Amino acid sequence: MTALLDAFRWEEAEPDTAAPGYNDKQLYASLLQQINHYERRRRNTRYLLYGAAAAAMIGVVFLTWLVTGPEPAVKPMLAQKQPQAAHPSQMRYYSNTSKDVLPIKAADGSEIRLYPGSEIRFPENFRGRNSRDFWLKGKAQFTVAKNKALPFNVYSKNLVTTALGTVFIVDELSGSTRTRIRLLEGKIKITGGEKEIEKPVHLELTPNREIEINPVSLQIVSESKDRQTDFDRGESFRDDGTTLTFKNMALEKVVQILENNYHLRLQVPAGQLANRFYSGSFKKSDRVYEDMIREINYLHKINIQISKQ
Repeated sequence: MTALLDAFRWEEAEPDTAAPGYNDKQLYASLLQQINHYERRRRNTRYLLYGAAAAAMIGVVFLTWLVTGPEPAVKPMLAQKQPQAAHPSQMRYYSNTSKDVLPIKAADGSEIRLYPGSEIRFPENFRGRNSRDFWLKGKAQFTVAKNKALPFNVYSKNLVTTALGTVFIVDELSGSTRTRIRLLEGKIKITGGEKEIEKPVHLELTPNREIEINPVSLQIVSESKDRQTDFDRGESFRDDGTTLTFKNMALEKVVQILENNYHLRLQVPAGQLANRFYSGSFKKSDRVYEDMIREINYLHKINIQISKQ
């Protein structure tokens, strides 16, 4: 061929006179192969240049962002996870819908007699606890297993009855604003429960005594002691809402009732209350205790004084 052609024109051109010693078709194919190889190299070089330019541009943008971009947020360090506390023991729930007393035994060996229409709940066991706690709604009798290290608490309407090695009954009287607590054996302490008041109740009960408390006002409504022999006086106290009546009540108990119900602190000379009893009836009023103390002092020739109200 006498002229140089580009690749596209070579592909369209017809073979001309071949060089000496070459077949026309062979020469044409060889030249076309060389041209295609050259064109491929040129395209590859161009793509490499484009790629390099793009990479350089990305690098410039990234460096600019590092220099001028916002401060990266510091990832907070996670506090070491504290091990979970031991799972508290499961609670046991009982509801007596039968007509018979339901016997229940707690994990510590204490025995409970749950009366009809009553409910109680308490822990499955008492491991890792500082006390043995029972939540009562209704009436139940408790025979407490002795354990001086773990006080035995029964929570009823705003009252807590605490015992160590004792048999007692707690009865939230149905349809009434009174809770009756009866001690059969041992000794119990009665305190105000969850409700916060200025002067919470703090009472101690001795065997064969029964007390009724208003769980709202925490006042003693009645208290009595069983007659065990013919020589027992059968002492009792009752507040019927209008009258306070004491019958053969030990002076120690009279003072305790007045202090609790009227938020008093009475000062009593040592030894003046022992083996002394009182009977009397007074119309209820906010300051009826003044008349009572005056009469007790006169009858027993003692000197009880009101030290704090």
